[in-house]
Amino acid sequence: MKLYEKLIATNPKIELKGAVHLNTSLNAHMFTYLDQSGTLGIRLPQDEVEAFLKKYKDHLG
Repeated sequence: MKLYEKLIATNPKIELKGAVHLNTSLNAHMFTYLDQSGTLGIRLPQDEVEAFLKKYKDHLG
């Protein structure tokens, strides 16, 4: 979580929220989430999801 906080601090436009489950928002839109277990969630624009999954050899679910 410390690395996540340090990364987010590099961009003053991004707002870090949450005490237990950290998340980031920009213009009131949440786009990342990090829970205590280390699970990271990223919200991408719909037209970028497939390219991201292909690049990182991953899948939804």
